[in-house]
Amino acid sequence: MSAPDVQLLPALLKAIQDPSPLVRGAAAKALAVRPSQESFQALVAATRDSYRLVRVRAAASLASYPSGWFKAEDVARVQQATAGNLASLTARPDQWSSHYNLGNYYLHRGEVKEALASYNTALKIEPGAALVMVNAALAYSHAGEKGQVERFLEKAIKIAPDNAAAHFNLGLLQAEQNRGKEAEQNLKEAFRLDPKMAPAAYNLCILTIKDRPQEALSWCRRAVALNLREPRYAYTLAFYQKEQGDFKNAASTLKDLLRQQPGFVDGHLLLAEIYLQQGKQAQAETMLRQVLQRGNLPPQDLARVAAMLQNVSNRQPPKNDHPGKR
Repeated sequence: MSAPDVQLLPALLKAIQDPSPLVRGAAAKALAVRPSQESFQALVAATRDSYRLVRVRAAASLASYPSGWFKAEDVARVQQATAGNLASLTARPDQWSSHYNLGNYYLHRGEVKEALASYNTALKIEPGAALVMVNAALAYSHAGEKGQVERFLEKAIKIAPDNAAAHFNLGLLQAEQNRGKEAEQNLKEAFRLDPKMAPAAYNLCILTIKDRPQEALSWCRRAVALNLREPRYAYTLAFYQKEQGDFKNAASTLKDLLRQQPGFVDGHLLLAEIYLQQGKQAQAETMLRQVLQRGNLPPQDLARVAAMLQNVSNRQPPKNDHPGKR
């Protein structure tokens, strides 16, 4: 699942209660990629909507949620909405897109075998559907069949060389296999084809940081600029800036991140480390105490901040052997 978008989520939760069923349906669909307890409750409620469009889209979005989240009183209603969603997906069995969408439904549910069966049916109807091949590769990845992943992605690229998603996923696979040059080539091609693909820039940052740190930082900056809401990107940029000894810009990167996402605890902890390396122990303590005073973090995150604060507080400030010097 993708991480909840803390800025967009409130708007979607409001939109799913809009008077227009088209707006409610669009919000229900968008909430699929922003999972949270709030999203879940809103989607379950939407399965009671008077419009079939909203119920079906809510059921489709709920497919990726763990079964343990559902209360007993909600199960029957969600199952009914799910049946409606499946009926809509299979209404035109002669179209490859119907089987493709059904495969996506199964993939979201983690039912890989069923997903692959649907994708294979789609490819029998339309052997040149590169979109299906990319998602079939994702399904094989879940099944741990790396050879099949590469085969499907390479086939997709052969049929549709301008498919950015195929290049991106092949690049990720090659990076996992320590095939750095090939991975870099495919990730760069993905970014060329889709200059807004922040994950490609982010992975290029990680891939090149060892040998070409300045180029890596440039890729990280692109990822941050393209998606300010993904905290990993800014955090990684700040971490690598710190590793390069650029404490000033690392701190600035983290401050920008934490202004937008004050609950991102890893950002606070890294910023505290940077303050310590700059000799700003008091500033690190003050920041960590402010985080604890908010009290709106999960217990495990509060414990991490408290442990860091104790570590900082126990440090002895450096002695000034030459008080007259500046």
